[in-house]
Amino acid sequence: MDPITAIGFAANILSFIDYSAKVISASIDIYGSASGNTQDSRNSDVIATEMRRFAAKLQPPSLAQLSGEEKALCNLATECEALAKRILDLLEKLKPKNRKSKSSSLVSCFFASSCNMLTLHFSSKTQARLNALVTLAKDDSAKIRHLQDQLEHLGQGLSIESLTPNARNQLRLLLGLSERACDVIAQHRILESLAFEGMYGRYEDVDEAHFETLRWIYGDDLYTNEEDEDSADDEAGDIDEDEYEDEEKTSARELLLNWISSGAGIFHISGKLGSGKSTLMKYLSDHNCTGELLGQWAGSERQLVFARFFFWKPGSKMQKSLTGLIRSLLHDVLKACPHLIREVLPDYWDRVKSTPRQVQFKLPLSNKDIREAFSRLISDPKLYNNNCFCFFIDGLDEYEGTHQEDPKSLVDLLGSWTNLAPTTVKICVSSREYNVFMNAFSNEQRISLQNLTRSDMSRYVLDKFRHMDRKEDQTDLTKAIVENSQGIFLWVTLVVKRIREQMENGVDLNTLHSEIDCLPRELNDLFEYILNSLVDSDLKAAYQTFSMVLELKQHKKLLTLLSYSFLNDFTREPVLCPREDSQYPTLTQEERALRIESARKRLNGCCGGLLETRQDPAEDTSEGIVITHRSISEFLSSGIQRDRMQHHLTGFNSVDAISRLTLA
Repeated sequence: MDPITAIGFAANILSFIDYSAKVISASIDIYGSASGNTQDSRNSDVIATEMRRFAAKLQPPSLAQLSGEEKALCNLATECEALAKRILDLLEKLKPKNRKSKSSSLVSCFFASSCNMLTLHFSSKTQARLNALVTLAKDDSAKIRHLQDQLEHLGQGLSIESLTPNARNQLRLLLGLSERACDVIAQHRILESLAFEGMYGRYEDVDEAHFETLRWIYGDDLYTNEEDEDSADDEAGDIDEDEYEDEEKTSARELLLNWISSGAGIFHISGKLGSGKSTLMKYLSDHNCTGELLGQWAGSERQLVFARFFFWKPGSKMQKSLTGLIRSLLHDVLKACPHLIREVLPDYWDRVKSTPRQVQFKLPLSNKDIREAFSRLISDPKLYNNNCFCFFIDGLDEYEGTHQEDPKSLVDLLGSWTNLAPTTVKICVSSREYNVFMNAFSNEQRISLQNLTRSDMSRYVLDKFRHMDRKEDQTDLTKAIVENSQGIFLWVTLVVKRIREQMENGVDLNTLHSEIDCLPRELNDLFEYILNSLVDSDLKAAYQTFSMVLELKQHKKLLTLLSYSFLNDFTREPVLCPREDSQYPTLTQEERALRIESARKRLNGCCGGLLETRQDPAEDTSEGIVITHRSISEFLSSGIQRDRMQHHLTGFNSVDAISRLTLA
């Protein structure tokens, strides 16, 4: 029996108990009337009709699929139903001539014993069952709406004076829950209306930090056991001991952590393209220590409310707009403090509360009202008196302004929030080193990421070259890559992939150093260098793969490695199409594994590290192909590269290729 059916069933039993007690009292009055013409006697037909209605409502479902407690509830209903029918029979015989007669006493005794039986059956066990049913139902808004109907009906049609104190408390609990449930439903509907698709999309897409990077921030930058620590110290010492004792990193760490634990205003994390700003922002917002330090700032008297938003230029309008930022932050704040919803959105609250619960709809919240609500939230001390808010906002440079609101409008708005509530609101932001951001935020509350990542890069490269036989060669290559990186982590990852590939091809150490020295320092130049280094056949395959991956990305889909493995078959035989003897079902597990591994090598060889594989969230057993970094998407969408890609894609239709490869 589902919880709501059981609740309704129990409500009918409670109603019957109370009404039966009334009938008992009224029946004795009828019997005691010498003439049998009391007002209750004249309404005996009405009483009988009501009893028949109760009897109909007490029909229990089949006991076959019910638990023990549910069967007990049904058994109680069956007894109540039988009692209702007996009361109906007695109502027909209820006009005694002598109120002191033996039959009068028997009738009174019957009603008294019946009432006692019902009171005993409505035991603590039944009440405990009702509490459990309420708990099961209260988190489901659709079921709560049904529960509200049941309880309102119970509250309107049931006078509880005749019930025991225990039963009255039970009903008060149920009816109180009903009102709270109504508020929960209203809160849920408003939060649903504030949310938008992709609200956390960019945050979820940011890669987790490499296991040896960024650990310096919270003081756990060395290794988890002494053996690894000694090994790391030896390798680090070979590179540059000062990298792990760098004063600039120590100063930046103290600056950042002091701001988190006790600072105010806006803290700015700046950095070049690909320096790892988003990775750091995700690391900080996810780390337990961040919450602990923010708790020190909040103190014991205030509730800490944390919210984040990651701008994303390639995303939807909401993911790169001021409206999306405010809407997302407001949603997360009100989700953490739902009691504030009726205060910051009073008109919408009244509208939802006055709308029948059965009507499903999404509120058309206007941008103006959302902004006013957020402004009300942080400008009225009565609302935030017991709360404090910390916002992490990533990628200000990816904000796409309008004619009325440019990036300067964005930074002015953020500044106004912290100025309105300097002890209650503080914000951590990240961006590239554009003048509008460097001028707006204080140098005293800023770290430049590309100046702090040398040791992180060294650890990353050392780990990737750990397979090398000679430690001296490993150290020399690491130094060369890190020194040429200019603090851009993406540059390091791409170069490491390229060097590892050449190692597999047997390239000697001197040639590898020459390759590193010749690589362009700027990312876009590096992307172009990588593509220009490909032979024509690989370049054509790379552009074909780029076009399919970008097309699928618009639909939030991934090209699996298994599908990609048929690309050569498709280019040789463009008429390849789904057939009854489709190749997928005929492949053995071993053949599928070999084909996927071959596709992985092919992808690494022809795309220069600009594409990589990732587990497909839609299919647990599949790996999908993704672009290594969003800056590569921006590079490929530039005018020159777009024209170049179209030239190499002559005769190739990405949509047709996707459909045929997927169904091959």
